[in-house]
Amino acid sequence: LGVDTGVRIRSSGVAWFAGLRGRIYRTFGDWGFRITDRFRWFTDRKFTNETRLDVERVIFKTKSFFRSSTFGRWFEKRDGYFVEQNFQLFHKLAERTGVVLQWRTLGETQIDEFFKETRVRLRFRQNIRWRWLFGEIAPSIFWKEKYDWDTNVGIRFRIEVHFGNLSKLKFF
Repeated sequence: LGVDTGVRIRSSGVAWFAGLRGRIYRTFGDWGFRITDRFRWFTDRKFTNETRLDVERVIFKTKSFFRSSTFGRWFEKRDGYFVEQNFQLFHKLAERTGVVLQWRTLGETQIDEFFKETRVRLRFRQNIRWRWLFGEIAPSIFWKEKYDWDTNVGIRFRIEVHFGNLSKLKFF
């Protein structure tokens, strides 16, 4: 059980948050199972709760890693319950470079049709100069209910910085 607080900065503005987080991790053979629950209060969204179940396994002698993540999200300021299913296959190409094949589907309980979006994305991720700085390019194909399920393409560019005791972290 843990407590966290911080500031979230997005295009919609700055919000302070505080919350509780609990996590349990167990292994059964080669498979790992993690249940996480995060209950938070935000200055802009009020109370939120996110429950997550991860099922994971190392494949190909630590070169590849599979993870299935199921999310359930509740927001005080929004009607309904929001669900997400992610399947990800991580593969290490070199010491500081990797790719991730990701399939994500979103759903919502307070609508006529449950499914809202599905997306397939290939993420190319590389450590940039320092151990704590990463760059990512992620092209994707997606289908959204609000676009009548037409095929769309997109690309995401991301720079990521990790703070903390980085000597123990392994991202690929």
